Amino acid sequence: MDVAPLVLTDSLKVLLKDTATRLKGTERRPFMAQVVQSLGRGGAVQAERELGWNRGTVRKGLYELEHGPIQDALAHRGRKPVEAQLPHVLSDIQAIVEPQTQADPTLTSQRLYTRLSAPEVRRQLIAQKGYSEAELPSAEVIRQRLNQLGYRLKRVAKTKPQKVIAETEAIFADVNRINQAADADAHTLRISMDAKATVKVGDYDRGGKKPGEHPSG
Repeated sequence: MDVAPLVLTDSLKVLLKDTATRLKGTERRPFMAQVVQSLGRGGAVQAERELGWNRGTVRKGLYELEHGPIQDALAHRGRKPVEAQLPHVLSDIQAIVEPQTQADPTLTSQRLYTRLSAPEVRRQLIAQKGYSEAELPSAEVIRQRLNQLGYRLKRVAKTKPQKVIAETEAIFADVNRINQAADADAHTLRISMDAKATVKVGDYDRGGKKPGEHPSG
């Protein structure tokens, strides 16, 4: 039995436009195609004129009604991960980092600590493994892969000066012993001297003049 073509009233136009707007691409196209089919002969032209629908989108929807949905290429776009482009990069990173790695000294986790920073690992990938500057990802990506592999950067503490030196302590102990012996001896006179300051004495004091003596005129 033939079905009468769909009549686009003003209220129906609003409803169809609103519905098409709310649907996603894989759902919108079949919906638009079904509406066009319901309009009958010349439905695509009418839908373009009355509803503002693109005829290319409608044709794609009609194809999908007959052959099934078309997979959008958008899902296959985007930059591939570094492992897909460089299959051996993770094993090469491990080969570089492993000799410079130690386990968690507290033994409270499975973490591995390395002294190598991400920029240094990147530099050694170029120097040791033959990668080019252009093909390697940024140092930030290398850092992310290090974290994924379980490595954490361990900062090397600055060398602290040794507080107690045996030789120096022996000198101070000897000086202290001599001072105590001098304090206990009533016939020993101790003189305190500033070895850093220079004071002229004798004939070299006051330009060779005695106190109170005026230079000859």
